[in-house]
Amino acid sequence: VSILWFASSNFFRQGIAAATTLLRPVLMTPELFGLFTALRLVPTYADYMHLGARDSMRYLIPLYESRGEHQRIQELRATVLTSSVIGATSLALLLFILALFSDWGTAERIGLAICASAVVLDAFYNHFFTELKGFQAFKEVGINNYLNAVAQLVFNAVLILSWGFYGALIAQSGTVIVLLIYMAWRGHAHRRWGLNLSVLKAAILLGGPSMLFDLALLMMRSTDRLVIVQFLGYQDLGYYGLGAMVMGYLLHIPGATREVMEARLFQEHGNGSPALAFSQFVVRPMILVGLTMPILIGPVVLFLPAFIPWLLPDYAAGVPSTQILMLGGYFLAVSFPIRGILAAYGWQMWGAGMILGSVALHAGLSIVLIRQGLGIDGVAISAGISFATAGLALFLFVVARLPDRPPGLVRQGLATVLPFPLMLAVLFGLRRLGDWLTWTVWPTLLIQLALYGLALLLGAAFAAWMGLIPLERLRRQKTPRP
Repeated sequence: VSILWFASSNFFRQGIAAATTLLRPVLMTPELFGLFTALRLVPTYADYMHLGARDSMRYLIPLYESRGEHQRIQELRATVLTSSVIGATSLALLLFILALFSDWGTAERIGLAICASAVVLDAFYNHFFTELKGFQAFKEVGINNYLNAVAQLVFNAVLILSWGFYGALIAQSGTVIVLLIYMAWRGHAHRRWGLNLSVLKAAILLGGPSMLFDLALLMMRSTDRLVIVQFLGYQDLGYYGLGAMVMGYLLHIPGATREVMEARLFQEHGNGSPALAFSQFVVRPMILVGLTMPILIGPVVLFLPAFIPWLLPDYAAGVPSTQILMLGGYFLAVSFPIRGILAAYGWQMWGAGMILGSVALHAGLSIVLIRQGLGIDGVAISAGISFATAGLALFLFVVARLPDRPPGLVRQGLATVLPFPLMLAVLFGLRRLGDWLTWTVWPTLLIQLALYGLALLLGAAFAAWMGLIPLERLRRQKTPRP
């Protein structure tokens, strides 16, 4: 029942969050939405100031509970909370100083001060929320997700309508305050202070590699926004932020697949060869994600030129970059399953290094393409290239580290990437068909979607014929046992 609460709350939260996020560009100009997008990176990056100690807490609490070591749990909780709050408060003071004494504009300075408050509030909430996961209190986690989604929607709708850009920034802090009050009422927000440096060091050493890998992934997905702010300005970032927002929601499905596969990989870790684990928990999910993403990406790419000018006419200039980001997101999604085997065999540091190399490539190539006059479209192209480079580098690294190479690896690799050029070809043909028809937007879109659906059915039939879709296994699962 607890897991059902958790799973259903995640679906509910993502659905409500989609509506909440859409409110921001609807109710803000592209320039203010761009500034909002830039400032929200501050609390996002600040959430990593625990240096991995919070991640360790999630794994160590159930371990200590199974051993009856309750004193160690209390010491760990106090140490992680104290160190996290000290780090968050120090950063918040620095942000307040910048807000007071910098020569930036009024909106930037006030926004920075609001984000400083959010950094401290997030440190408390994320700690208590991680404690709930550590104690396996998934029903409470689910209730928090439901409450979070509803509060976000209400606060954003009311505060953006009332105070615009500033209301959008305050809404996040207002939501966290409501959640903290609820957790305190339920008895899940106990402040335990204390700092054991040896406990902190051990927690950082355990959780640090995974935290660094996740931080590198965040940098790969956010470096483009920093480049745009520096070279193009907030208005262009507002156009581009729309695409980043849409891509983020498309990636929730492969992200969920990754979490399931990682759990199974850790469960089976040590029961078979690394080559078998790689084939079963990395390559197969990569192929399935590769087959699934055209179902998600293609309709969005076709839908955007009609939908954005209709609902968000001020953001129509961002449609091409959004379409390019959707296509490039294919490679990021396909590479998600690789993270599990990196964590299982302690290769996260190597993986983080390769991703940071892709981040440098992304930043440099984006600057070059901007100077060539491609603007945010060039940045989106650079993002796709960096996603593909990072995924290929991680894949080849893992293959090189395996003691035995899985059979049929080349065929499986081709099956992973083949849907992308096929999807591109179909979308290009449908775009040319739309230009040739010269109909109005919506009838043309219906024809394109129908033909794209037919192409997907043909692709699925071909994949099943090639054995890439496990139809026989699905039939066995659906057939009742006598």
